[in-house]
Amino acid sequence: MVLRFLTRFMLIILVIILLLGIPGYVYYTLTLYKPKTVQKGYLALTRASVLVGENLNSFMDSTILIKDGVIVKVGNSSDITIPEGAATLDMNGCTVMPGLIDMHVHLSSYEHQVNKVLNFLSMPKMLADLVRFTPDKRQALLKNGVTSVCSLGDEYKWIMDLKKQIRDGVLEGPRIFAAGPVFTIPGSHTTDVLGADPESVRLPSTPEEAQRMVRELAHNDEPIDLIKVVQDRGDRQHALHPVAHDILHAIVNEAHNHSLPVVARWGTEEDLQDVLDAGVDSLQHLEDHTGDINNLWPDNILKLILNHNMPRIVVGTYAGMPGAFFGDGIHHEMEKLVESGLTPREALKAATSGAAKVLRTDYIGTIGVGQVADLIVIDGNPLKNIKDTRNIVMVLRDGRIVVDQL
Repeated sequence: MVLRFLTRFMLIILVIILLLGIPGYVYYTLTLYKPKTVQKGYLALTRASVLVGENLNSFMDSTILIKDGVIVKVGNSSDITIPEGAATLDMNGCTVMPGLIDMHVHLSSYEHQVNKVLNFLSMPKMLADLVRFTPDKRQALLKNGVTSVCSLGDEYKWIMDLKKQIRDGVLEGPRIFAAGPVFTIPGSHTTDVLGADPESVRLPSTPEEAQRMVRELAHNDEPIDLIKVVQDRGDRQHALHPVAHDILHAIVNEAHNHSLPVVARWGTEEDLQDVLDAGVDSLQHLEDHTGDINNLWPDNILKLILNHNMPRIVVGTYAGMPGAFFGDGIHHEMEKLVESGLTPREALKAATSGAAKVLRTDYIGTIGVGQVADLIVIDGNPLKNIKDTRNIVMVLRDGRIVVDQL
């Protein structure tokens, strides 16, 4: 009798698990956001206004010929012979430009409004998103024309796994450039927030250890694309420990030895001087300690940056942090740059060719022969009105159409 009862009880538990597990598995499988196709053979985008090269020069009535995800010809439509059997899309009246690059995202962070308090009820959605590699964020980025992103602080194994799955065509999403673990020291801003988790931070105590850590990340099975360092002394209310000068220089020099760019988060003017003297390639978090980017920098800060040959502005939205959302934020950033005095062309370069230069990559960020076909098609002319970048009618990622609203 007892055995029969236990058997029936176990069967009931098993049935409950199956009933809960099957819908969960179906939901997981159907919502992963996978590529629908791979671009094979020839595809021609004809009669478009095309923004070509690093300077995004506009050419009317032009054709882009793509083969297997790579641009093979660009020029006047009358000068390009379209191969027989090629797929053809008429882009008359539209502008074709390079896909946008967001230089600062946190893909594993939970999107929410600034004043929203996260609680236990938020956990199921957060876990479901992480397990599925945040499909809503990947889709929102592509929908807004963001075909490449720079991850600056996601958990190391998680972001490298996501990068690989997108690269291998298992999942759909923007191209990922990943910094991996953040370089800092105990007591810094990053360890205050994340702790000393080796999946999130590297804490070298000597220059030699810093060099070894960089080498390991540069040459493992899934090498990183850049290094992020945090140099922040905090403020009077909360003093933080900076990275020692010899360690900071060792990180930057070893990264450059492996052709890796270095980005820096900094706090005080002294921190800024430290990272500039060390030779970092770009600066993050260009806001003062009030957190308000609209507050003007003192002239000495701006002169310090310009004197170190770092005048290039790129677009990074900080997406994933409270109030910073994926996709739409990059248009807001470009609009803000134009409001601040940049021309629309300069703002567009900050999100395309300029960003690609900071990443030290030569296959994205511009339209030209040999470039990957990461493209966006716009109804309008963003060189005249930067807000036209919101009028996206098509997005191509490696030549495959991932957004189609024509």
